[in-house]
Amino acid sequence: MNNKVSLWTKDFILVCIAQLAISVSFMSVATILPIFLEEHLKLKGLLLGIVVACYTVTTIFVRPFIGYLIDHWGRKIIYLPSYCLFGILFLFYPFIGTLAGMILLRLVHGIFWGANLAGAGTVAVDIIPAQRRGEGLGIFGLTASIGMALGPALGVMIISQFSYKALFMGCGILLLIFFLVTLTLHIPRIPKSKRKFTFTGLIEKNSLPMGLVMMILTVSYGGLTTYTAKYVASGQVQASAGIFFICLALGMAVCRILAGKSFDRSGPTRVMGYCFIFSIAGYLLLAFTRDALPFYASAFVLGLGYGIAFPVCSAMVNHLVGPDRRGVANATFWTLFDVGICTGIVLVGFAQEKFGWFPTQIGQGALLLLAVVLFWFYSLPHYFYTLHRKRPEL
Repeated sequence: MNNKVSLWTKDFILVCIAQLAISVSFMSVATILPIFLEEHLKLKGLLLGIVVACYTVTTIFVRPFIGYLIDHWGRKIIYLPSYCLFGILFLFYPFIGTLAGMILLRLVHGIFWGANLAGAGTVAVDIIPAQRRGEGLGIFGLTASIGMALGPALGVMIISQFSYKALFMGCGILLLIFFLVTLTLHIPRIPKSKRKFTFTGLIEKNSLPMGLVMMILTVSYGGLTTYTAKYVASGQVQASAGIFFICLALGMAVCRILAGKSFDRSGPTRVMGYCFIFSIAGYLLLAFTRDALPFYASAFVLGLGYGIAFPVCSAMVNHLVGPDRRGVANATFWTLFDVGICTGIVLVGFAQEKFGWFPTQIGQGALLLLAVVLFWFYSLPHYFYTLHRKRPEL
């Protein structure tokens, strides 16, 4: 393919910067939210976990409908309001004084989180040249990696120097400023879908093969990001959870761009092989190490694996659908991503309490073997068959 077509347009830079602001804000609040709820509403244990996680319920539920609306109403009418409202809702957190009010706020916040991710991802695909889609999605995905690295440190710094209120208000104001940036985006005109509404039409079948692979990968990933800090606190490894996540984010950042370029040049087969090798090796290293340096090395290796998976799987999905189905296709893919995260939080939490950390970490790596089998014998054949039999307009 010709990779000389311009990627770094004004609109691509703006959508990346706007999404970086959302990612940093989301991660800075996600880090301190359990502490805030424990102090502000005196929540503990299971109830605390429910309130923290309940936004995912509405995110998973609304995303298929959001994908349909993106294709039928247009990108801007979903992306711009969801960006604005996601920022505004941060301003309410310091003033909610009841459990019911906080649950309602989290549920509503989840709606606009799901809408923003589906809208932003579809807008990015529209803006990125098809010949450089893997590379462009890798760069766009760096916003999540940078948010993972900077957000937690920023959140802790703000509440230690100022207050919880300052953090929430700062995130809200920051996103309202960047909302003005999104208003200047020139989003390509995509013909609106004329398909009638059906519940089956909310799912894009061409997203399922790679979406299922991503779901299996994120079962392990959800447990990794949720329980690593607890693992460190248990004293079984002498290291810093903060440095672990920085190394994880660095590994993701390194591979996102390189993986995307490799996909654009030679397709998904070889690069996804590296993804599985890095991911399985990372969990094995994590399970057997008790010292800081190998612990951080495991994070970097895992970051390499997941850094390949996210842009490559997303690019494969978008290669198989026409512009009028991109909203539904991306919504289907990221819904399965969220299902994997939520499943991982539950399963890994149960496993580490029931069996201990070592068997759980081995199990997280072993689970990826299922993803390997699914990819090689189902997802990859489906991709090449669909691509060559009836390739849609990109």
